[in-house]
Amino acid sequence: MEDVIITEDIYKWDELRRENYLPHIICLSGSVSFVLDSKSYCARQGDCIIPSSNNSACQIKPSDDFRCRAMFLSNEFLRHNTPDSPYRIVGHLGMIQNPILPLLPSEMEAVLRNVSLIEERSQMTYHTFYKENLRRAFEMFVFDMYDIHARQGDLRPTDTHQAQIITRRFISMLQEGECCTHRSPAYYADKLCITPSYLTESCKAVTHHNATHWIDYFTADEIKRKLADKSLSLSDIAYQFGFSSLSYFSRYCKRVLGKMPSQMR
Repeated sequence: MEDVIITEDIYKWDELRRENYLPHIICLSGSVSFVLDSKSYCARQGDCIIPSSNNSACQIKPSDDFRCRAMFLSNEFLRHNTPDSPYRIVGHLGMIQNPILPLLPSEMEAVLRNVSLIEERSQMTYHTFYKENLRRAFEMFVFDMYDIHARQGDLRPTDTHQAQIITRRFISMLQEGECCTHRSPAYYADKLCITPSYLTESCKAVTHHNATHWIDYFTADEIKRKLADKSLSLSDIAYQFGFSSLSYFSRYCKRVLGKMPSQMR
């Protein structure tokens, strides 16, 4: 299995996702629309698409003049080579909320230069220090992307190591689906052996959002997936999420999704 695949074919996105590759797609001209995690997006010239997970993109529709440079990295490579930075969780959560990162011309130039270096290093398999060389080239790419994301959002890495650990474990629990039945910060604080206020303080220090924001965010995503399954009634879904009544479930959907569940369908 190759560590890195670089192509100009946007349709490789879905094919390589099934082989556990995560894309970084740089839009050189034109535009492309797509649906990811039930949300519609449109990336244009100067944008970089970085999905936060291997979920499938569908309805990929490039314009006639669309061109891109796409770098696909294997999950195995990412697991062993992504640098452990205080900004990692901030960047990850930022791309969960919006996988499109606009680039200035100078930033585009730097990103393309990094991708070319990664491509060059990935082909030097004869090099005695092949893995180390490729890792260093990828680290340069990652830190440049962190820098772009941080400056656009006026964000800075936190120096609080403990807050990083807590927030990462908290987000992992939400991503594993615990938000389906547990929506109180106190529940997660108890599992992490901390107080609810310390959990909220840690989340704010790392992500600029409190714990409730992320609970609602991941719960909303899970609800949308369930609503897409027409074999489930609204009452069934409300029960699966632990709501005591359909009306309570409807009010929650109105708050976090902006619409009643019947309207979502």
